[in-house]
Amino acid sequence: MGAPKWATFIDNKTTCHDDKTNKRTPAVREAWTHFWENYSAASWGKKARGIQDHLVMVWAALAKAFANDRAVAGYDLLNEAEPGYTGRFQRFYTTRFDSKAIKAIRHAEHVAHGFSHMIFFEANLTWSQHGLTSHSPKPGFSHDQNLVYAPHLYGRDVHTTARPVSGVKRDLLRQTRRILRLAHKYGTPWWIGEWSFSQFDDDSYKKLLAHIKIQDSNQLGSAWWQWRVACGAPQTFDGLDPTPTHRILGNINPAKCPKGTPLPTPKRWRGIIARAYPRYSPGRLTALKSRGPRMKLKGKSHCSRRFKHRKPKACQLVVWIPNPKHPRVRGRHLGHIQVHRQTGGWVATASVGRTYLMRTR
Repeated sequence: MGAPKWATFIDNKTTCHDDKTNKRTPAVREAWTHFWENYSAASWGKKARGIQDHLVMVWAALAKAFANDRAVAGYDLLNEAEPGYTGRFQRFYTTRFDSKAIKAIRHAEHVAHGFSHMIFFEANLTWSQHGLTSHSPKPGFSHDQNLVYAPHLYGRDVHTTARPVSGVKRDLLRQTRRILRLAHKYGTPWWIGEWSFSQFDDDSYKKLLAHIKIQDSNQLGSAWWQWRVACGAPQTFDGLDPTPTHRILGNINPAKCPKGTPLPTPKRWRGIIARAYPRYSPGRLTALKSRGPRMKLKGKSHCSRRFKHRKPKACQLVVWIPNPKHPRVRGRHLGHIQVHRQTGGWVATASVGRTYLMRTR
């Protein structure tokens, strides 16, 4: 997927290069540069909208259509945007687009008498190599109260499977500190917009454990990047050799080529990726650790007896537990514990006190 043909301008730049792990061909970078500059073709007329403004209009149309839809959590403005050839002006261009898109979405929701959905904004594609602040909007670019900063966290600069666990841990911690500092300047929460590892990573399981330790210690939500590519995709071939690949492709749902035969999920991965987590926690969490159906969390809240009487829903803890069997739920300062089966697992709820602890298994 990508921009439609009428909005893609490459100025005769080549679509080829000799690095099949890299999508940043000269043509791709040129097309993105035109997007950031809000290019409009001369044939469109002097007063025609630029291609960036067309995308802003699309966001407005979507926001209007889903203005009252509570099944839509929010909108991610632009996934892994390519800086193109904008160089040191990238921050200016990113700030301009995000600001316009946010204003368009909020105006559309208002006109449709809807409610404010979350808006996710990201750092651009090459931030880990060239700088987080220079590839993200300028702090203060928006005063909207329902924004979420959602850069991707991979703990690496390039696609590689050979990095040692120690190097991945070091980069994950460094990148986490940088993102948290910038999210604080924005005054927004941070949600990991994308993360994953390859099953062929050296010590892949240890790298997964390192990642969820960072997620849990910072109480971060995240989206797993389910890499799935067809056996006939261009990047699976070696140069111009038409011989089909016989490799295994994909991560948590791998397939054996050339027929795309499904293979089992890598051992022990499911307990990490599909682990228990809090859906709603009153006040703030002070500790969290989870793997599979086992979870331990602690929190602090304003839920005194009087407060709970006035606002009972504000004092309800809600957690998801992926377990084929009925889970055990225990804790301290929890009341009215209830467990309900849902597709794929269980939802547990409880009324909490000023301090609370929950364990699941």
